[in-house]
Amino acid sequence: MKKLLSALTVGALLLGVVPQNVAEGARINIADREMKDPASKEGPFAERINAILGTGGQEISGRVKLGLLLHSDGHILVDDDVKKVIYQRLRNKFPKQEFAIIKATDVATVLLERSESKRKMLPEMTESDYVFAMRQMAYDYLMVISFIHDEHWNAPVMKLDEGAEETVWMKTRLVDPKIGGYLYRNDFAVSGTSMKNHVRCRLQVKQVDSVTQEFLDDLSIDYRDEDWFRKESEETAAKAAKAEEAAKAKQAEDAKRAHEASIDAILEGAL
Repeated sequence: MKKLLSALTVGALLLGVVPQNVAEGARINIADREMKDPASKEGPFAERINAILGTGGQEISGRVKLGLLLHSDGHILVDDDVKKVIYQRLRNKFPKQEFAIIKATDVATVLLERSESKRKMLPEMTESDYVFAMRQMAYDYLMVISFIHDEHWNAPVMKLDEGAEETVWMKTRLVDPKIGGYLYRNDFAVSGTSMKNHVRCRLQVKQVDSVTQEFLDDLSIDYRDEDWFRKESEETAAKAAKAEEAAKAKQAEDAKRAHEASIDAILEGAL
């Protein structure tokens, strides 16, 4: 009897039918984890990352939503120091007042679902993969930063000693769903240091920092087409007009007082 009930339950789930005895309480969803202003902190990895990533909540609405995917090919260590310099550069480029920079976990889920049958990892995704995922998400843009070795790199057969320098590709992609493809793409060579018989590689933070700034310098921000900019421009113009009106009123009042003072002086002299 128990086997029969289990079979019926599995069948119901496969058909999309929720059994009556399944709780319909709390739900689990993907959280919008917005980058905060990275502070210069020392401490354990968890504390430093928690200072950067947090739940954005409703404050995200009304701003340009930029998704971020940061990953490697599995042999490259993207540690907290590397993440910190990338987050810092991104936040400096895309100010929090206008941009909500979100860890795009939901995009990663869609991408991995799409590629599961092809046994592809996130660094192997193509432009069409990203566009497909973006059209199902609510992001305005998707920034993809991938660290991978050359396609001919083969860790098990390489004999470099630990501490030797090796080249890693830092691939940058900016996906714009409005144009259905890449708004920007570029590949940069950065250095890494071999670890544990060359099976792992630790990135050199200074080079990642420099390259991140280099590709961000390739991007310009045009605020004129954004609602917040028009609103801010209108408010700025209104404030400027009000200030000008106040200045003119003060100027007229000062002129009036000066004129009255000159008349008083004349009258006093006459008397």
